[in-house]
Amino acid sequence: MARYLVTGAAGFLGANILLGLVADGVEVIACDRDIPPRPLVRTLSAAGGSVHWMPLDVRNPADWSALPRGKYRAVVHAAATTPGHDIPDLVETADINLMGPLRALEWACSQEVERFVFISSSAVYRDVNHDAPLHENLVLQPSHGFPMLKLAAENMVRMYRHHRGLDTCSVRLPALFGPWERPTASRQNMSFIHCLLRAAILGTPLVVGGTDALQEWTYAPDAARGIIHLAHVRGEAHVYNLSAGRLVPASEILEILDMLIPDHAVKTIGFGAGDHALDLRPEAVAQVQPMDTTRLAASGYAAYAKLSDALKAYVSWLRRHEITHA
Repeated sequence: MARYLVTGAAGFLGANILLGLVADGVEVIACDRDIPPRPLVRTLSAAGGSVHWMPLDVRNPADWSALPRGKYRAVVHAAATTPGHDIPDLVETADINLMGPLRALEWACSQEVERFVFISSSAVYRDVNHDAPLHENLVLQPSHGFPMLKLAAENMVRMYRHHRGLDTCSVRLPALFGPWERPTASRQNMSFIHCLLRAAILGTPLVVGGTDALQEWTYAPDAARGIIHLAHVRGEAHVYNLSAGRLVPASEILEILDMLIPDHAVKTIGFGAGDHALDLRPEAVAQVQPMDTTRLAASGYAAYAKLSDALKAYVSWLRRHEITHA
């Protein structure tokens, strides 16, 4: 049975990757510094998955040394800390988002690893002013801490590919939504879609401003399937954009919400109309173009759910599960 190792496995994206791998009938070493939510463990068990949980703080060399040694079909490094409301501690963020991938690469080089997949972010395009979809070959010079560290980690991944012979790639993801999103030590900011649907399902009043704001959204299970696909791809490309490929106005999401949950208590207001719980002003969204996904499509992956279908599936999932994922 093929064996995979996933870091950040208890997190939002990691959980979706685990479920995709379990569906493929493989063995997974699932690593995280947090205890996995009980509903996720039950879901994986019910799916008949061969998942072995291991504690791993990517900053701790002893944790890496304790991982099972041997042959791995792929290592997927999804462990990261994402930007929060507060000014980040750049030293701690760099230790997780830059030194973490470096330790992962070193560990992979010491094992029989066929493929190493690093999870990056569309945030690397943050300061790009471009009049066409954002291609992987654009020259990037981000000026903020999180995208700078992601881009630096991508460069390390590429270096290990060229100089250490490790088959690697980096995957740039946009904003994600879907099952298993929840606050964790590494992820404090919840997505607009999560906040919106959770409020609508619970009947909680919510005021949204700036509904013309655009953001590139991708359903987390689709992203996970694309990552698993790239764990099997061989080739010269070392970076892939993985996205549904279009910018979505918040108003479109709200229109779909009206159809899915007609009795919700969400209200919208225009700019300058006072305080509101979710502020979606366009200047807060820096990406001016969607990512170009031609390279990923050429590799054989383009299986994205329609936004309306994905939102319907997510609403159904939220209603079936404990909202807090206790």
